[in-house]
Amino acid sequence: MINSRIGSRPAAGVRRIAVPGLLLFILLCLSLAAAVAQPIVPQATHTTGTVVVSSQALCIPGEMGPRVVPDLARDGQVLVRLRSGATDQDIADLLDQTGAELLRRYAARHLLLLKLPPGVRVVDACREYMALPQVELAEPDRLMYALRVPNDWYYGTQWHLPKISAPAAWDTQTGSTNQVVAVVDSGIDLDHPDLLNRIWQNAAETPGDAVDNDNNGYVDDIFGWDFLDGDNDPSATPVDGASNTYVSHGTHVAGIIGATTNNTEGIAGVDWNCRIMPLRCMDPELGTVDSSDGMDAVDYAVANGATVICLSFQGAYSDVWTDTIANAVGSGVVVVAAAGDAGEVYTDQVSSWRSPICNDGPNYSDNNVIGVGATDSYDRVWEWWFSEGSAVDQSSRSFIDVMAPGQNIWSCAVYEPAVAGFSSYYRSYSGCSMACGVVAGVASLVRAQFPQFTPASVVNQIRSAADNIDSVNSEYVGSIGAGRVNADKALDDIPPALPRSIMAYDTPNDSGGSMTVAWSKSTDDGRGANDVVGYTVQRSDTGEAGSFATLPGGTVPAGTTNFVDTLVTDYRDYYYRVGVRDGSNIVFTNSVGPVQARDDTPPDALAPGQLIAADIQGDTGGAIGLSWSTYVPPADFGAYRIWRATTPFTNVEGMGAPLAVITNANTKSYVDADNPATEEEEVVDGVEYYYAVTVQDIKRHPDWEPNEILDVAVAGPVVASPNFTVSYPPGLKMIAIGAQPHNRNMGAIFGAANPGDLKLARWDPEANGGQGAYVVYADSPNAAFLEQRLGRGFWYSSTTGTVLNISGMPPPAGNYLINVVPGWNQLGNPYGVATPVAGSRITVFNNEMSLAEANAIGYARDYFWRFDPYTNSYKLISEYMTFAEQEIPKDQGFYFRSFEPGVLQLPRPAGVASVDFSKTVKPVVDDNHWTLRLVASCGQMSDTDNFIGVNPDAAQLSGVASPPMVDGSVDLSVADESGNRVATSFVKAVNGSQTWELSVLTAAAGQPVVLSWPDLSQVPARYRIKLVDTATGRTINMRTATAYSYDPAGDGAARKFEVTIGEQTTAALTITGLQTMATNAGGVQVSFALSQDASVDVEVLN
Repeated sequence: MINSRIGSRPAAGVRRIAVPGLLLFILLCLSLAAAVAQPIVPQATHTTGTVVVSSQALCIPGEMGPRVVPDLARDGQVLVRLRSGATDQDIADLLDQTGAELLRRYAARHLLLLKLPPGVRVVDACREYMALPQVELAEPDRLMYALRVPNDWYYGTQWHLPKISAPAAWDTQTGSTNQVVAVVDSGIDLDHPDLLNRIWQNAAETPGDAVDNDNNGYVDDIFGWDFLDGDNDPSATPVDGASNTYVSHGTHVAGIIGATTNNTEGIAGVDWNCRIMPLRCMDPELGTVDSSDGMDAVDYAVANGATVICLSFQGAYSDVWTDTIANAVGSGVVVVAAAGDAGEVYTDQVSSWRSPICNDGPNYSDNNVIGVGATDSYDRVWEWWFSEGSAVDQSSRSFIDVMAPGQNIWSCAVYEPAVAGFSSYYRSYSGCSMACGVVAGVASLVRAQFPQFTPASVVNQIRSAADNIDSVNSEYVGSIGAGRVNADKALDDIPPALPRSIMAYDTPNDSGGSMTVAWSKSTDDGRGANDVVGYTVQRSDTGEAGSFATLPGGTVPAGTTNFVDTLVTDYRDYYYRVGVRDGSNIVFTNSVGPVQARDDTPPDALAPGQLIAADIQGDTGGAIGLSWSTYVPPADFGAYRIWRATTPFTNVEGMGAPLAVITNANTKSYVDADNPATEEEEVVDGVEYYYAVTVQDIKRHPDWEPNEILDVAVAGPVVASPNFTVSYPPGLKMIAIGAQPHNRNMGAIFGAANPGDLKLARWDPEANGGQGAYVVYADSPNAAFLEQRLGRGFWYSSTTGTVLNISGMPPPAGNYLINVVPGWNQLGNPYGVATPVAGSRITVFNNEMSLAEANAIGYARDYFWRFDPYTNSYKLISEYMTFAEQEIPKDQGFYFRSFEPGVLQLPRPAGVASVDFSKTVKPVVDDNHWTLRLVASCGQMSDTDNFIGVNPDAAQLSGVASPPMVDGSVDLSVADESGNRVATSFVKAVNGSQTWELSVLTAAAGQPVVLSWPDLSQVPARYRIKLVDTATGRTINMRTATAYSYDPAGDGAARKFEVTIGEQTTAALTITGLQTMATNAGGVQVSFALSQDASVDVEVLN
């Protein structure tokens, strides 16, 4: 116990008097950063006046009751916080940009105090700074108010010390000189007899040499600093004739914290041995503190060794304080701040907050400030004027952490008998400022007792040790923190906080025989009190008290969050609890259970690629086969479960019932097909499906489901389709595929290992500037133009016959529509059967019409060309031309010429019977209806469909254009009236004679070309027919000869011929000019002239 006398007599010669009690409580709002202050010599910055910066009004205590003060700030200066990562150059740029002057740079290097250019309003400057990209926050340099409540004039006793169990605490700890409590206030009477030997001294500074010896930015700061006047004298000195209202506030708070105790003089402080660091920043007349000064003082305290900072003031909330306080706490300093004295109620609304008590940190869970409210001698929330008094906390955070005595607290006062009102060393005050001093002293004791504690640990220790005073504060339950501070219990070795979120469960993915116990660490493990040494895990079979026993190996070190119990029997009930230990205590959680262990190791899942899904071949569709033949089932196999979806999936949880369940481990295949029994369509052709197979083990317990890995690797997409067989002869052919496979790549369809193995091409009419060109698969295997699509035709060459088994969708119902572009379109029969062209139509410019109508308008031609692989020749297909074919063979491509973009409509073969054939050319043969076919052949290639003749519909039948020439082929064409290459040329009648000009072009150099006319039966007998080779002048009677052969020149030029048909004359045939002549080769040349065309036989008689 102590010897100090509460309310002891004053020093000799001093008359004890009672003076009005002062409650000085300043509320400050600013934000802090976390770096060392720049070596700028601080100076007083409040040389200007003040200005109202918001419509907010603050209710504070006054001598005659509550008074309302405006939200004032220092005029001409603002506080600016730059964004993280700001550099010195950014600051220089900011000053250049705004014309401001840097007054101060705080420990948080991105927090600045700026002097504004003349004439700039504070509120305007804050708004303009906030618009700058490098600025995070700009706020006025708000004033904090000292809240003063005088009490009755009497000599009070220090009732607060026994109330907080201080005497019992002193039996344990009286404090340490290593603890330095910074009192940021109105200064301290440095000569006070109860404080004289408790004032902190800066040992690194040499007194009076006017040198900043320790390079901390402050010259001769022996006992702290005066931030109000910018000098090294933080003493509180009253001025004669002034109000001096707030002069003693800091001295009073300092005495509560650490007045010299057990010295037979004066009063007792809570901490007997700590050092007090005076930091003056409060105006003694107005009781105001500039936020900038207050934050400077906090930075100074942190930089110069303070372990506790006492902030007995309050003001409008400002976020700039948050960083300053966070920097202090991060540096290991405990920050204590007073709640308000005007009956404030802190809520989650920022408008109710005050600084610095509510600047707990940027995160919701932060509690950087020990917030203190005030109580009276009955432990009730202190009230001083009707409902005014200590603030309370109804927020979801911990703004007020504890309450402490704050009514009629007797402590030190400034002694200056020459000034009226300052002739006593002691007096009593009431308010949260006094309560703040009490808790600051307790915090210093806790730090001395537990030097390893972090600031958070000190907060937790003080909160945990507080006495519950709800019974006398029923209207404030939940609003007064953890209770009223108890110094004695705060020095106890309090048992650590219990582990949180304890769980016990079967150890996952094992074969049974183990349980896992897991918990969240105690808040005193690695933080808080930081005194946890380990945990103890206990188990019971019944869960009854007294039945728990520590498990072998169940004593584990601090930091552990789980334990695996391997001494269990599967499917048996167990209960668990966890104890937490410090150096002398162990406390246990409530038990959890019952829980059971089980074998929950699932069988291996199918590996990616192990499940194969494919369309069933050789069917008519509606079936997909699955196989997982390489999977090895486990010994405890239960079932295969098959899953299906139309979109990809990676987990089967929540997918409902599986598609099928197979209980035979050796059955590793399944066919997903339509159900003939129900006639339901289980698998829809053309729909993409995805499949997976999961594996279950056996069901071991009625209450537990079999083990199964629900994450899967799917196979798919796979499409069910009808299956088609297509065969092509060897050689060159124009092909089409009447199905749409899922994989449209022609290489995949033909099974080509390499692109160069597939001899395939397609004519692109839009290539080469609209002139057209072939696109070759070997050059462009991934070109969309070469993908298989219904209605497309392709050139395909092979040395042997080709058979394709194709799984794909047939064309949809109805007539098939094919998009066409200007030029020769290489198309294909989309149907799986020969398709008549009768009834074909085309839509151009949104107008649907017949091909004949389109031909008459000039939109498109009314015929098609296919390539016959057996004659290696184009074949003409037309609805109206009797000499042309009438249908497109199965699996064959064709050419169609359009002059405008459009949509070609090919009738489905089943619907051709309904087509109107009234315009079809009748197969009549007479003198006015006859046709002569002309054929050109070269090697293996031919051009068989070229027609001349007579017909009344000559204009309709003439002018059929030849399709693009095949490489290495031969082309015969007739010149129309305009000289264009055409395959048909008709006249209405032969008037005397008719001549057609022919042109033959071949790309097969070195091989003879044969012209033939296989059938003259339609040409009337009265007509003579002759062929003239204009290159040689030779004339051939086509009635007596069936062919004519010649060797092409090899220069690539076309060979010209004429076919003339005319009436035969009745004049007698005469032979004249018969001559013979020997040749150099030893033969004889016979020459003669005929009067008319005739067949001549020459016989050599000798």
